[in-house]
Amino acid sequence: MVITDVNQVTYQGDGSTTVFPFSFPIVASTDIRLILQDADGTQTDIVSDYYVSGGTVKYPGYAPGEEPDPGEQPPKVQDGQKLIIYRDVPITQEADLGDVWPFYVIEQMVDKCTMILQDLFGTVARCLKVRVSDIDFDTTITPEAGKAIEINADGTGFVCIESPSTILHQCEAVRDQVVDEAGQVAEDAAHTQTWAGTASNAADAAVQANNSVQGALIDAQTLLDATKGYISAATEDALWNSATEYDPGDVVMTSNGAVYRCIQTSTNNPPASSPAYWVPVTTVELYTFEYDEYGDLMPRINPNASECWEIDGNGDIEPAA
Repeated sequence: MVITDVNQVTYQGDGSTTVFPFSFPIVASTDIRLILQDADGTQTDIVSDYYVSGGTVKYPGYAPGEEPDPGEQPPKVQDGQKLIIYRDVPITQEADLGDVWPFYVIEQMVDKCTMILQDLFGTVARCLKVRVSDIDFDTTITPEAGKAIEINADGTGFVCIESPSTILHQCEAVRDQVVDEAGQVAEDAAHTQTWAGTASNAADAAVQANNSVQGALIDAQTLLDATKGYISAATEDALWNSATEYDPGDVVMTSNGAVYRCIQTSTNNPPASSPAYWVPVTTVELYTFEYDEYGDLMPRINPNASECWEIDGNGDIEPAA
């Protein structure tokens, strides 16, 4: 009579214990199997050097009179290791009840059940399975259309995730886009190299650039600093004021329309003549602005073009869009 469904037990090693009891029923001592699990989870099937007797397993252990020399025996189960003892019964039926009725009929019934179990085992053997020690691993999962399955972050069961094929298609799309953009960059680089290789074209480009920015070398970071500085300028109209204390990063405009960025805390240090405190952002050599009869700065009637400044709807000066 079998009244329990328990068929394995796990012991923590301590470096000294060699006798490990088990309480689940077995048919023969050969039904007992052992697994040694290291601290990192690596498992090794133990196929020798253990002895089963009277509901206990001795490891290392041997039948009386068959002990090898101590140096030839494996080490005891160490601290951090686990010893897993489980039952593995061969699917066979060896009882012969003879040919007298109804015993041979009963034997056929048992034989049929044995064959069914063997067929089931053949199917199970081809299935994805967790290890004997992973008895708490949750193998149930709710299927989701178009999703893949992976082990969860805790290593305790399965979860659905985005299908690798879907991610692959997305990656391929990104790759194709990058390839196209790289081709465009290469084409632009070729054009640039062609233009740079021609001295006259380079000279014309230099003249055009000089006319456009009026001799100022403005990069993206300078424009960003200029915009931030203009917004956060210490004076309302962003004109330099001798009585105002400026901090690094502040940007002001002088009366001739030139723009300077503060690099050191400054008070009453004119930007145009104080390079220790100010660096030019843009300079205006061709006059764009002038003072009116009230002493206010205003655009000239016929101003020179400026790519750095413009007039808003209220007639105020602001950075160009």
